[in-house]
Amino acid sequence: MRIRVTLLALGLLLGGVLPATAQEAAKTPADVFRNARDLLQVGSLELAADSLKDFLNLKPADQDYLDLETKYGAAVFQNLRNVPRWLPDPKKDEDFKKTVVEGIIAAAMKANEKLLRDPKRLLRLVQNLGETREERDFAIQELNRAGDAVVPVLVENLRINTSTDYRTGALTAVTRLKADVVPGLVVATENVVDELKVGLIRALAARPDILNLVGKADTNFAPYLWYLASAPPEESAALRDAAVQTLRLLSGDRSDNQQADVELVRYAQPMLERRGSFAAHDKLRNRVKTWVWDDGLKTVKPVDLTLAQAEEQFGLKYLKWAIERRPGSELAQEMFLTLATERAVERTNFGDLAKSEPGVSQLLAAAPAPMLLSMLDAALAEKRPALAFGLTQALGDRAEKSAAIPTIREGSKDARPAPLVKALNYSDPRVQLAAAAALLKLPPVQHGAHARIIDVLKRAAGSEAGAADNTMGRALIVDPLSVRGDQVAGLMRSIGYQAEVIGSGRELFKRVNRTSDFDLILLDRHVAEPELKDVLAQLAANVNAGRRPVLVIASPDKPTPVTVETLLARLAALIAATETTDIVIPPPYEIDRRKTKSENDDLRRVNVEFRDRQLMRIYDGRLARMRRIVAAANLGTAPALHSRLGLRLPQLTLAALLAEYDPAPDFAPTPFRELRSYTLLLNKQPELAKAIEDAPTDTLIRLIEQLETALTPDLRLVNQKVYARLDVEELDLPRAPGIDPLLEARLKQAVQNYKNVSIIAEPYSAGSTAGSVKYGLAYEVQATIADPAQRPRDPGERKASTKMAVDWLRRLAVGEQTGYDLTPAVPALRTALGSDDLAEGAIEALSRIPVAEAQQDLLRFAATAARPLALRGKAADAAIRHIQAHGKMSTAEVNMAIATALQAEANAEMKSKLTVLSIALSGTPADLLNRIKMFTVPVAPPAKAAAPMPGDEKKPTEPVEEKKS
Repeated sequence: MRIRVTLLALGLLLGGVLPATAQEAAKTPADVFRNARDLLQVGSLELAADSLKDFLNLKPADQDYLDLETKYGAAVFQNLRNVPRWLPDPKKDEDFKKTVVEGIIAAAMKANEKLLRDPKRLLRLVQNLGETREERDFAIQELNRAGDAVVPVLVENLRINTSTDYRTGALTAVTRLKADVVPGLVVATENVVDELKVGLIRALAARPDILNLVGKADTNFAPYLWYLASAPPEESAALRDAAVQTLRLLSGDRSDNQQADVELVRYAQPMLERRGSFAAHDKLRNRVKTWVWDDGLKTVKPVDLTLAQAEEQFGLKYLKWAIERRPGSELAQEMFLTLATERAVERTNFGDLAKSEPGVSQLLAAAPAPMLLSMLDAALAEKRPALAFGLTQALGDRAEKSAAIPTIREGSKDARPAPLVKALNYSDPRVQLAAAAALLKLPPVQHGAHARIIDVLKRAAGSEAGAADNTMGRALIVDPLSVRGDQVAGLMRSIGYQAEVIGSGRELFKRVNRTSDFDLILLDRHVAEPELKDVLAQLAANVNAGRRPVLVIASPDKPTPVTVETLLARLAALIAATETTDIVIPPPYEIDRRKTKSENDDLRRVNVEFRDRQLMRIYDGRLARMRRIVAAANLGTAPALHSRLGLRLPQLTLAALLAEYDPAPDFAPTPFRELRSYTLLLNKQPELAKAIEDAPTDTLIRLIEQLETALTPDLRLVNQKVYARLDVEELDLPRAPGIDPLLEARLKQAVQNYKNVSIIAEPYSAGSTAGSVKYGLAYEVQATIADPAQRPRDPGERKASTKMAVDWLRRLAVGEQTGYDLTPAVPALRTALGSDDLAEGAIEALSRIPVAEAQQDLLRFAATAARPLALRGKAADAAIRHIQAHGKMSTAEVNMAIATALQAEANAEMKSKLTVLSIALSGTPADLLNRIKMFTVPVAPPAKAAAPMPGDEKKPTEPVEEKKS
């Protein structure tokens, strides 16, 4: 922006306006883009962003994009994504990236598709590869500009055109085309005829970048060479010889002493360990462009996969080749099952493999039992919950009795626990539940884990019942200082987590042992009873918490004093949550297709102006209240202090207003303009900040605490949402302090032996993970949970697990299997009654357990009019059975609830059931006499005429003609 102004001023000084030709030259897309690159190189990101906007507004022609790619490189536009932040405002920066950066990239790709990647043009160029040297050289030059779009056309022509001249020219081109064509050609090499396979192998091996190619999975054709080199004698000798010679070229004579299956397993190992490296990996999107063979078109086609999918595809292919070459390789078989099972479980969010991944389920069904048991032992030892879950589920589906029998080590008298019993005590609740279900599916076997199975089912049954849907999960915050813990809990809720605050380590373990429904633990380093090192050790050993991510908060010894301006930001958010107003904010105008563009524009303008005025009216009222509270806080009388407050109070009030209503800038221009104006003025007067640093805060803190105490739960959520949306950087509020280096070193030493423990600074903002903006608690949490198996459980999976646990408890209660004491599961089943989805199974289970609480809860359920009528009927029937089997165990309060419900019940069938319950609980011999007295004899309906007997039907009489008088 400054450069353009300077050029214009210079033009005026030199004689008025710049000549027309100079103006036109200055506005060419190439010049504007060059200006953006120059600004980018000197670090003027905002000005560079302005130039890119100008570039896009000029609507460059397709040829302009191609010329710029020729000049600056094929990735010149894609490289714009590598700039982490263009604008200081995160929201504006994200909007700029979506509209401008992605708009330029999309237009460049479209230009490439339209001109360089046009199939007809590519076909002409590919066909010219068999012509004269000059024509071939020009074709290669142009094909390089088209990128990997040439691969399907080139492969198809190589397959069809078998002339020696053409194939020689085309395979020569393979050695000179850019590396982005290699992934597709490697896949083609696996599928074409043997003669062409030999040609492609030799052409790929002759490329000057061959050593770089073998370092990436999608450009590395060495695994296929090992597969070919180890082919049986009856297969093509020429192809096998070509593979052997190429391997010698790549690795020297060492390849003669190596086994193909061993090498293929070695290539698959990084895929299994999530270390796959791909040339076509878009790291920003975490996607990999791979290629597959299209049998219909007889050529290759691109497929966009996630990194995990690409690793699975390549790893399974290599292992499949290894097994073909050595069918007896147990290592390759186990790795194949491991990779397929682990990724399938993660892909289905720990669902039922038999339903969601039948192919993988069938693989596991065909595997030998000793192999699965060995793999399960390894998965549990190596802390691989997804694999352990899939194997446990498969063993249960097979009712594999040997999985529940302890084994004796060779040369030892000690028995090793059975794999399924070990899984029952694993740290992941999903694996525990799968193991419990698997053991219950087995034929009778003495595994000795009956009590533990009930314990696991109890925890699972109570973990989700009555809980609200939450896509992020549940966090436990442990902090002896309740104020600090509540602050962290508020931030966790603002980023989508349910949060519980716990005061000590002892209380934490009680909570952890009660249910395993949490996904994350935030542990302040000042935790006591016991202290931090003991809490970490016990968490690592606890079966319910051993795999949960733990964030140790490195809070300072002395609480960091809250600055006045941070308190004012909290106050602005509180006023936004508590200020009542009748001012209505209309929704944005929606275009009416029946109206003209001019009419729509006028109506939209009126809508924007009205919304703008309404928001400013709310702002005026809130600012007046803000000033009154600050005046009551007695911060001081210094002129500089009041100057600072005169700018800061309107700015924070506007920021909170926009955070609450979250309008687009176009629909609230005045608040956004005013906010920018106050922020700019504050930035230009940094000396005023010193005047506010020493202001007394005691009264202001008390006023804020009074407002916070009065918040209802709904208003508290509004307050947290508004405060979390305030951008600390944009508003130039004091930033949260980092971790003291000495403290960080001590904490690192304390947590070094725990893989799932991370250290974070005391959080002061919710933060964000959007795009390149990575700060605050949201980023810390996301960075901590890198392992897919550690991510918060999917709500659907949690509910399915809870339902399965309740169903198993029901089945045990009705006697499908004996030897299980269900009394410990009563609290979980009572909790499950609170969910309509789980209540039916819980009702049947509780009806079989001789516990007073079970009978009382069934009675309460039957008396509750708000519950579904069908479930109330089932609860009433279950309560009747319970009373008959175990006697009356209710209380006077419950009996009164039944009597009250009986009087109010409108449904006749339910009224009868409640009557039976009322009499069973508090009936007397006089009840029958009283009911006889009150009984109303029904009035008999009028008798209907008897139907005539067959043959007695009267014929219709003829109408009698009336006699004339």
